[in-house]
Amino acid sequence: IEIKNNLWNKIKKKLEKILNIFRKNNASIKQYKENEYENNDNSEVSDQNNKLVITSKIEKYANPIIKKAQIAHKSYILNCNPDIGNDLYNLVKQRIIANEDTIKALIKINDSSITFLQILELLNHEQDTLKQYKKAKTTKKIDNGFIFSQYQIPVGIIGIVTDNVNEIIKNIFKAITTRNSIIIIQDNYKEHSVENLVLLIVREALKKLELDENII
Repeated sequence: IEIKNNLWNKIKKKLEKILNIFRKNNASIKQYKENEYENNDNSEVSDQNNKLVITSKIEKYANPIIKKAQIAHKSYILNCNPDIGNDLYNLVKQRIIANEDTIKALIKINDSSITFLQILELLNHEQDTLKQYKKAKTTKKIDNGFIFSQYQIPVGIIGIVTDNVNEIIKNIFKAITTRNSIIIIQDNYKEHSVENLVLLIVREALKKLELDENII
C-alpha cells in the first residue's frame, strides 16, 4: 500500500473533479472560453493558473485531514492498554445493538445493500481478526538459532475510495483492528445513512475511551 502518495492522488482527483464543475459555472471562465482570439500562450498561462488554484485548494482542505489522521494514528499505536481493541469493539457492539431500529430504518430509507445482521457479522469478523494483531508467525528456523518471524503491524495512513456500503463499514471497523488511520472518500456520501451512523458510533466510542476519533 502506498500510504501518502496514493492517498494524496485520490484526494487530488476528487477535488479536481469538484473544482471543474465550479469552473464550468464561473462566468469569467465562460467568457474566456468564448473568446476565439486568445493565442496559445495565453491559454497555457491560464491552464497553469488554474492548476495553481487547484493545488492551493487541495492543500487547504486535504492537508489538515491528513495531519489529523497522522496524529490519531500515533496516539493509537502508543496506547499501552493491550485490551483497547476489544474494549472498543465491545462498546461499539453495544451501541449498534441499542440503535438497531434506527439502523434498520436508515437501511430501508436509503435502500442500502446491507442488512443489520451483516453489519454485526462484519464487526464480529474484525474482532476475531484482532486476535492476530502482533502475533508472531514463525516462518523459518536457522541452524545457528536465529528465527525469522512475521508480525501484523500498522503502516500509518490508508486512503480508501469506495461507494460500496459493505466496504465502507468494514474499513471503519478495520481501523480499530489494524490501528491504521483510514480516510474514506465516498462519491455518494449522505449525512443520513447507515454507514455514517456506524461511523458516528465508532467515533463516540473512541472518544469515550479517550482515543483520537480522527483515526477514521
